[in-house]
Amino acid sequence: MASTEDQILVHELLKRDLLSREKMIKIQEAARKALETEGVSKTLVKFLGIDENKLAEIISEKFNIPNIHDINGLASVPVPGIAEDELLTNFRFIPVICDDNELTIAIVDPPYEKHIDFLKKVTNLNIVPVVLKVSDFDQLYQNTNHRSPRLRPIQIDFDEIDVAKRGINWANEAEKTGQLPVASKVLEKLIQTAITTNSSDIHFESISGRLLNIKYRLNGVLQRVVTLPEAYSKTIPSVIKQSGSTDSFGKGKIQEGHSIFTVQGRQVHTRINIIPTSAGEKITIRILKKHLDVINLEEIGFSLHDFQLIKELLSFPESVILFVGPAGCGKTTTLYSSLNELKHDSKNIATVESPIESLIEGINQISIMPGKDHSFAEAIRALFHHDVDILALGEIRHKEEAELMIEAGLTGMAAFSTLQAANAIKSIYRLQHLGVSIAELALVIRGIVAQRFVRRICPHCITEHRPDAAMLERAGLRNLPDDFNLKRGTGCKSCLGSGYLNRIPLFEILMINDRISSMIQSGKSYNEIKISAEANGFTDIRYDGIRKALAGITTLEEIVRVT
Repeated sequence: MASTEDQILVHELLKRDLLSREKMIKIQEAARKALETEGVSKTLVKFLGIDENKLAEIISEKFNIPNIHDINGLASVPVPGIAEDELLTNFRFIPVICDDNELTIAIVDPPYEKHIDFLKKVTNLNIVPVVLKVSDFDQLYQNTNHRSPRLRPIQIDFDEIDVAKRGINWANEAEKTGQLPVASKVLEKLIQTAITTNSSDIHFESISGRLLNIKYRLNGVLQRVVTLPEAYSKTIPSVIKQSGSTDSFGKGKIQEGHSIFTVQGRQVHTRINIIPTSAGEKITIRILKKHLDVINLEEIGFSLHDFQLIKELLSFPESVILFVGPAGCGKTTTLYSSLNELKHDSKNIATVESPIESLIEGINQISIMPGKDHSFAEAIRALFHHDVDILALGEIRHKEEAELMIEAGLTGMAAFSTLQAANAIKSIYRLQHLGVSIAELALVIRGIVAQRFVRRICPHCITEHRPDAAMLERAGLRNLPDDFNLKRGTGCKSCLGSGYLNRIPLFEILMINDRISSMIQSGKSYNEIKISAEANGFTDIRYDGIRKALAGITTLEEIVRVT
């Protein structure tokens, strides 16, 4: 029996006179086998002559999913918890983007609800389907299913080159006899593994100027991966520099740049930071994830109360709104989602970023490459003459950028930006430390959204758990009823034994009313502002975290760790 989704599609084709019942009956027997093996879309195109472009458009319209017209740059990506060939063979899904919260899949048939629900349950990710026309899907399928030998996983076993496991004597002998893999291949394997494990950063730490310690930041926690022999302590940093917009010969100075590495034939965009230490250079590579679609604001993870607050904030014209938190906490994702929420033909929205991390159709996005193009300040000043309604700056790092955002608010724009700060209230003092006028800031700032990530309990090994009295005390839950158990993960193959899989954000939203504004202007203390904000309904990140721990999404240990 045909699925509900197939019936909806066929009904729409009949309605538009693109298909006749007579033709359906005539080729019904011939098409039945193809329907089972190749799916409804390919059968409609192959046996009934339906135009593949129109078919994709109809699926997009009827099921409200994006229609991708250009597959250049698209490639299959690994997905935790499920084999790639299972997605292709059983569901005709091709995973094209996978990050901490979301999996984007390319499809050719209608988005069958039971298949989407299954994938969501297995991966614990939000599933975003995008439709391709039949020929494009087939091409992407061929690229995925029949990779050339050079695209096979790089055959390097980290255990085989780990000094911590094999010893210094082995490392010295291996270097003398030429047994070590070349640096470029080791780096490629490190990046490939970081992507496969969904790590956000790769840290290269020099040990006594000789060994090179490699760590991944996985689900927000640093984990050692391998300690490389002395032979790599100079060659790998050199390969990293040569691949990016950094000085290959520059040592002893702080550098920042961007690079595109080719891993298994795919382009991987990264941000590179280099800083000298007493032991040598410390290098961090941030894996930048490209999105086809920005996450809808209601799917970010706000509580109902906080969602209502963010919607209220976004309605303010002539204002400054900040998205704050430590590096890698997801604040840029929330900024993008907010801009996407505000996008409308009646609004002129512009961003200034370094780099552009997600493309949003309908928004003017300006990319700044430090040292090569105009500066952030020059781009922002230029936009003052372009009748902008909403201006977003990727990140405030210096006094001049902060002052220009305040100026934007004072001149009638809604100005958004991100800022590295510990929490919402402390971001005010962070801006003060940068040297901005607190009096002017108080006039235009209307709200501050702070966030942090915590690890989500693995759904594959979740079980009931009663934290000990000391943990309940630290979390402020000493009066938790004896019969109320929380949750935790026991550890399994899916979560690599950690008990956690993926991450969720915690939020606090500080609404700047007249009283808070006055307190900022008069230089009131952190505690005074917090007490006043709490009297007006403000709840901090720890409160949101405990709420999510009580709901069985994360653990009290995680909340105590990050807050």
